[in-house]
Amino acid sequence: MFLANIFINRNYDKPRSREINKKFLSHYQHKKILELGPQRYPMKSYYPSIKTFDIDPRMKPDILGDADNMDMIKNDTYDVVYSCHFLEHVYNPEKVLKECNRVLKPGGILYFCVPVVDINRIWKDGDEWNTHQHHFTKMNITNLLNSTGFKLVKFEYRLWIKPIILEVFLGNLLKKGDIFFVAEKKS
Repeated sequence: MFLANIFINRNYDKPRSREINKKFLSHYQHKKILELGPQRYPMKSYYPSIKTFDIDPRMKPDILGDADNMDMIKNDTYDVVYSCHFLEHVYNPEKVLKECNRVLKPGGILYFCVPVVDINRIWKDGDEWNTHQHHFTKMNITNLLNSTGFKLVKFEYRLWIKPIILEVFLGNLLKKGDIFFVAEKKS
C-alpha cells in the first residue's frame, strides 16, 4: 500500500485527465467548442463559451439529444468537438464520429479521451451503473477515424502514476491507462 501511494496518482478530486484536457482546450477557448457527454465534470465550468451536448436531462446540457443524431446542429458549426470518457459508452461509435465530422468546420479538431479497457464490462460506481460498450486500441481508433472522415494527428496512452513525467512513457510502453487522441477533419 505504501508503494502504491508513492507511485499511483489517486487524486480523485482533481484528476490529471481533467487538467490535461483543460490545458489542451485552453488553446481553443476563443473558438466554438462542443463537449459531448460532459456528465459531472464539464469543461464548461472552466470555459463558459463551450456548448454541452448530453442525452441526460439531469446534466442540464445546452443541447439535449443523442450523439448519433445531432440533426439540431447545423453542418460545419464547431471548430472543436471534445469528449472525455464518453465514446466507450455509445452503441455505435462510427455513427457518433460521422456526426462529429458533420458538425465540425473544415479542418476542425476532434479531441477525445477514452479508457483502456480490455473487456466490455458493467460495474457499480457509487449509486450508478457504468457500462462500456467498446474498448479501444490505436489500431481500431485509427480505422474508426479513417472511416468517418478524420486523420489521426496525435495518439498517446497515459498511465496515471507519479512522477508525472513518466505518465506518457510508461502508458505507451505498457499500453495502459487512458488514451488521448486528436484528429483533424479531412477536407
